[in-house]
Amino acid sequence: MIFHDIAHIFQATKMRFIFIAACIFFLLGDHLSCSIRVKESLPWNTGLHHSYGWYGYLITLCLGISLNSFSLYLIGFKKRVSGISLANLIFTLNLIDLMMSWECFVQCVMNVSHGEMYGHQYGCQFQALFVGFFTFWEACTLALISYCLERKVCAGRDFSNKELLPVVIASALFSFFFASCAAYLPFGGYHLYSSGTYCFYNMSNPVAGAAFAFGIVIPTIIMAHRYSHIWKSVSAAQAILHDRGMDIKAKARYSHMAQKMSCFILTFFGTATPYLICAVYEWVTEQYTPPWLDVIAGVALHTAAVINPILFFVLNDDVKDILWEEYGYYLSYFTYFLPREKHSRVKPIRIKRTFEADRASKYSSVYDTEKEWELWVHDRSLSPIFGTWCEQNFVGENFMFHKEVTEHTEMGERVRGKFLWALKNCPELLPQDALGVWNGEFYKSTAHIYEMYIKIPTAPLEVNIPALTNIKIQKCLGITPEFKAVKSNIIPQFPDLTTLSAEELSITVQNISNVYEEAFTIICAVIASDVFPRFKRSPQYIQTCTDENLKFGEEVKV
Repeated sequence: MIFHDIAHIFQATKMRFIFIAACIFFLLGDHLSCSIRVKESLPWNTGLHHSYGWYGYLITLCLGISLNSFSLYLIGFKKRVSGISLANLIFTLNLIDLMMSWECFVQCVMNVSHGEMYGHQYGCQFQALFVGFFTFWEACTLALISYCLERKVCAGRDFSNKELLPVVIASALFSFFFASCAAYLPFGGYHLYSSGTYCFYNMSNPVAGAAFAFGIVIPTIIMAHRYSHIWKSVSAAQAILHDRGMDIKAKARYSHMAQKMSCFILTFFGTATPYLICAVYEWVTEQYTPPWLDVIAGVALHTAAVINPILFFVLNDDVKDILWEEYGYYLSYFTYFLPREKHSRVKPIRIKRTFEADRASKYSSVYDTEKEWELWVHDRSLSPIFGTWCEQNFVGENFMFHKEVTEHTEMGERVRGKFLWALKNCPELLPQDALGVWNGEFYKSTAHIYEMYIKIPTAPLEVNIPALTNIKIQKCLGITPEFKAVKSNIIPQFPDLTTLSAEELSITVQNISNVYEEAFTIICAVIASDVFPRFKRSPQYIQTCTDENLKFGEEVKV
C-alpha cells in the first residue's frame, strides 16, 4: 500500500513536471521567435542585436575564399591536379563556392559597417536572389558530377571539357531562372530573417519554400540514384571475380572515387539541412524562426564552401602529394620551433618518410635506374610487395594487367615461333601441340584479359585506356556488333590456321599476340609516371629499401 502511494505520487509529480517543461518550452520558443508573423516586416537595423552572426559569417567566408582560391590555383596551374578525373567539374564547384563567398563577404562587410542590411529592400532582394542562384547551381553541378561518374563506370563514357561546358552554362541559366521564380512569383518572395543579419527566401510562402526544398532534395535524390547504379555495376563486376576465384576488389578505382564523391553530397545536404528546418518552422508556425536558428543556418550554408576544397585536398592522392612536396617544408620548419612534446605530435609523417627515402636510396644503386618500376613488377621478392600496395591503393588493375599481358605476349611469340619453324621445315604439316595451345590456352588467355580489363562496361578490373585503343582491340579480335548480339563467347574463336597461307598465318598470329600491345604501352606509362612515384613515397618502399637483409639484384627477372 505504501509503495502504491509512493508510485502514485511519483507519477503525478512526473506528469506535472512534463506539463511545466512543455509550457516553458512553448513560451520560450514563442519568445525567441518574437511572436512576429512572417508577413510583418522587421526593422533593417535588427542585426545590431545579433551582430555575432555577421562576424561568424565573415570568418567562414574568409576561409571559403582562401581555400577555394587555392583549389582553383592547383587545378588551373598544376598539371598533375588538372589531369585527375572530374577535375573540370571540381573546378566549377570551387568557382561557384568562391563567387558565392565573395558576394556574401562584400555585402556582410557593408552590413557591419552600416549596422543594418545595406541597401534595405534592394540589398535584401539582391542577396536572396544570388544566394539562391549559387545554391541551386551547386546542386546541379554535384548532380552532373554523379552523372558523369556513373556513365564512366557503367558505360565507359568519358565527357570532354567541350561537351561539359555547354551543360554547365545551361545549368547556371536554369538555376538563375529557378531562383528568380522562387523570389518573384506569386506566393514566393524573400524577407529579412529574425536575426536581421541576412535575407533569404520567405519559406512560409509555398512557392519559395517548395522551390528551395526541391532545389536541395531533388538533386540529392538524383545523386543517390546515380550512385546506386554505380553500386550495382560494381557488384556485378565483383560477382565475375568471385566466380573466377579471384580475391580482389572489382573496379576499385571507380568505387573508391564514388565513395569520395559521395562526401560532397553529404556535405551539401548536411549544410543545407538547417535551412530546411527553417523552412518547415516558418511554414508550420507562420512566424519568424528564432534568431539563433537562422544564424546557425546561415553559417552552415557557407560552411560547404570551406568543406568542399578540404575534401578535394584530403581525398585525392595526387593533390596530397603536391601539397606535401611543395608546402610540406614550411610546415616542418614551423613545427621545428615548437616544444619537443608538441613537435612529436604534430610533425607530418609524410615529411619524415621523404627524409628516410632520401637516405634509403643510398643502399642500392639499382634504384637509380629509369626502369626501376620494372624491377618491382617482375622480381620475385619485390613484386608481391608492389602488388599488395597497388591493390591497397586502388590501382591493382594496372599491376595485374602488366603481368598478364606480358605472359600473354610471351605465349603468343612461342606459338608463332613454332608455326614459323614448321612452315620453314615442314609446310604441309603444322605442329599439333602449337595448334592445341593456339585454340586452347592462348585463346583462353586472350579472352580472359579482354573480359577482365578491356570489356566495357562489365570489365571488373577495367584499365584506363582511350576509347580508340579499345576499338582497335575489338576490331583485331573480330568483336563486331553482330557478335555482341549473339554473345556465344567472350570473343570470337580464332581463325583456323590450317586453311591459311604461310604469310596469312604469320600475320594473324602476330596480330593476336600483340593485340594488347598499345594498351600495354599506355599502362606502362601510367605505372612509370603515376603509380610507381606514389609507391616510392610509401612506407613499404622505404622499409624494403632500408632492409639490409634483402640483397638487391640477386633475383632480378626483368
